[in-house]
Parts: sequence; C-alpha cells; structure tokens
Amino acid sequence: MKKTSLLDRAAFAAMLLCAFFMTAACQKPQEEEKPDDNTEEPVVNPDDEDDDNEEPDTPVVPDRPEMTGLTFDISVEPGVVSAVLDIVPSDPEAHYYAQVLDAAWFTEYTDQAMIELICQDFGANLSAACVTGSILDYQVTNIMPSTDYFVVAFGVDTSYNTYNSLMTKVQFKTLDNQPTEAYAPFSIAGYWLVEDLAAYNPEYASLKDSDSTVIAAIDVDFSDEAVMAHYVTYIGDETGSDPELLIHEILYYGMTFGYTIMKEQPVELIYRGFGYPMTVCTVALDAAGNYGELYRTLVTFTEDGVSKDFALFDEYFSKKSDKRIGIN
Repeated sequence: MKKTSLLDRAAFAAMLLCAFFMTAACQKPQEEEKPDDNTEEPVVNPDDEDDDNEEPDTPVVPDRPEMTGLTFDISVEPGVVSAVLDIVPSDPEAHYYAQVLDAAWFTEYTDQAMIELICQDFGANLSAACVTGSILDYQVTNIMPSTDYFVVAFGVDTSYNTYNSLMTKVQFKTLDNQPTEAYAPFSIAGYWLVEDLAAYNPEYASLKDSDSTVIAAIDVDFSDEAVMAHYVTYIGDETGSDPELLIHEILYYGMTFGYTIMKEQPVELIYRGFGYPMTVCTVALDAAGNYGELYRTLVTFTEDGVSKDFALFDEYFSKKSDKRIGIN
C-alpha cells in the first residue's frame, strides 16, 4: 500500500448488563388488633409517592459498541519493495480497517494502543476508510526492502465510528534487494517557459501554474533489464549525500506519491522555477522489483537556457497519457 515478534495483547473486559426484578409477596390478611394506647402513630413521609406516578427511567445508551468476535485470515507474499495481500474476515458483512505498518511501531505501542491511535488519527473519517468483504491479490508498494512489517486489521462499528474487535496482525519481511542490471541514467532534455507555451498554443494555457515558471523534461535512457524508474527532485545540492539513504527516500516517495517513469514512456514533464539549484535523482527497478544504482545530477534553470523548440514539447506532451505535469 517504517522488529519484533508478535506482542501479547491484553484481553478486553466484557461489558455486563444487569437487570433487577422486584417481586411483591402476597400475605394472608391478619385479624386487626385493637391498638394499644401507647402505640405511636406511624410517621408519614411526605416525599413518599405512589410508584405508579413515577416516570419511567430513560434507557441508557452505551458510549461505545459491544465488542465482536471478528477475526481475519491474512496471507502475505512479500517482494523486494512490494507485497501481495489476501485479507479474509470471519464475517463477510462486517466493516473493518486494514493497513500495513512498519514493525517498529509495535516496539512503542501495544495492539490496543495502536487501534486507539489509528481511530484517533482518522477521527470522523474512520468509517470512510473501512471496507467489507475479502481483499484478494492486493499489492502494497510503498514499503522498503529487508524490512519487517505487520498487516493489521480490526473491526469497526460505523455507527459509533470506532473499533469493535481485537486486532489481527500478521508479520512479514520484505525480500533483500538482489544485484541487477537495471539502470536509469537521464538528461534534462529541455525546459520551456509556461507563458511561451501558452502563447505558442492556447490549449497549453491550462498548464499555467501560479507557483512555477517553467516545465522541464526528464528523458530517461533505460537499460535492458529496467522496466521503470522512480525519481525525486531535491531543492539544493544532494550530490554528496549518502546514496543508500537517497535510494530509500526515492523508492518511498516514488511509490507513495507516484513519482514514476515507465520504460514505455521514458520522458517525464515537471514544473520548476528559475534561479535555484536542484538535484534530480533516478533509481531503476527490474521486473522482480530489484533496484539498481542511483543516478543524480545538479541543475539550475536560468532564463538563458529556456527552449524555444515547441515541436519537441509537443512530442513529449502528446505521449503523456494523463496529460498532467509532475509537481515533484
């Protein structure tokens, strides 16, 4: 969709509903005795009233739903930077929430505390994040290699907008990255002033962005084994930064936010501005999900370097199936 064994969970206390019944004893009338002269008159409490005149008690509405016995059958097929999940609830009609979490979370939180944290984070939107029925062959992609994770799931009462079952969780570890010949060297093929593009073709007026001055083209030269590449543009000079750290960031942001360039469409268009240095980085992946080495280049866009080759921009833009410009 960042190490521990499964943690013991504390059992939930059951909610006990008690009803009290009152019975009236029928007794045989006794013969009335003449009162003694010293017998005191009974004291009548003016606050005592006929029970028949009392209003019935207002039903008490519980402040949270009753717990259910909902459980989940979860299976995972891990990859290097992805995993395929099957999640089957014991009740196919039940609403539930499921997520992949870095195992490190459970060194700080118990299962119950994690449920409460998730419910708190979603707030009123928790019900909207829930599903019913089985989740089959679902691919999670924003995960890292050689890392422990948990798939977690718990029931949700959508009327109360909170949990109504214990958590089911299954641990898995993504595979180690294997050596690969997947590479994605690239070049900045050109950059165009947005105002110039709109003047050249009025249809490009819709590409105007209030925060950006130019649209730049990243042209990737994929190796034979590469099938795709993730990319990130950093503001400032990152050419001296730890490459492994950058690779992990690029994989995460690329998978999470869609900063991806496919081999069959090797040019990406992005918004940028003038006058500040930025580091463009790419990491390629092969068909098995293994990633290759990092490529990075420091560039600064200037007014002197603006391209007037509008036909080249037409070519790049026409090949973009979504007709959107990246904002990375």
